[in-house]
Amino acid sequence: MQADAEQISRIIGGMQAAAFLLLLCAAAFLDLKSRVIPDAISVSIALLSLWSVEPLKLAGIFAAVPFLAAGLAVGGIGGGDIKLTGACGMVVGFWDGLWGAMAGLLFLVLFHNAVTLYRRIRKQPMQGCRGYAYPFAPFLLLGMGCILLSGGTIGR
Repeated sequence: MQADAEQISRIIGGMQAAAFLLLLCAAAFLDLKSRVIPDAISVSIALLSLWSVEPLKLAGIFAAVPFLAAGLAVGGIGGGDIKLTGACGMVVGFWDGLWGAMAGLLFLVLFHNAVTLYRRIRKQPMQGCRGYAYPFAPFLLLGMGCILLSGGTIGR
């Protein structure tokens, strides 16, 4: 009977992870296309956290606090990115949410550096790069995907 409960828990966790990644893919697509992350996607991801309620995972909403602080202090971070990061944290938990967001930021910095290097090699003017905002949801998808692939704790 114990093995059956574990197997059901794994199946539910797998379904939750699949729905989580599917919603993140939708957010990434819309962010790339229109630079807007609809509230419905962030709310849907947050509702996924109720699939297997764990109070410590719900505290993952605080994974968005560094983004909120940076957005208030410096600007340049959209509210949709902050809400999406908080919703992701609610699903994967505080530490996995924070590490996933940091991995997403790392991918964003690497992408920006690759674009800058490409433009320098091609001798294209760099004026267009300053002040350019990249959509964050695709990079958050990569970061959260890495967390899940490295043993993230959805549904466990």
